[in-house]
Amino acid sequence: MRSKILNVIAIGIVFLSIFTVSTTWLSDNFKTQQLNLVETLNYNIPNRSATVIVYGVEWCIFCKKLKKYLALKRVKYTYIDVESNDDGHIVFKRLKGDSYPLIIIENKLIRGFNEIAIESELSKANLI
Repeated sequence: MRSKILNVIAIGIVFLSIFTVSTTWLSDNFKTQQLNLVETLNYNIPNRSATVIVYGVEWCIFCKKLKKYLALKRVKYTYIDVESNDDGHIVFKRLKGDSYPLIIIENKLIRGFNEIAIESELSKANLI
């Protein structure tokens, strides 16, 4: 009986150690992503006449939320569906797009729908 209790305690300690290491790694990784939320683009993008460009797909819930948000703020934007636009898909991949939406405001790149980052960049660009 005593050996079973010791085994359970040992397994618990191992599990707790793994959980702590995993949680710390995830937390540090998340902080890094938050710090790099807005990236400055260092190369030319097609359609530079547009101040706000959104790369997305029609089935994406966050793309729909972004469209509603931009409409509410009365911000004009160019929407490029990367599934139906081959050139848009190429640019999306060139920008290392791996999730939707991918938003460009002036020369700043925002990955995903983050209202705070988007509002901040729209304000800096004097669009709201």
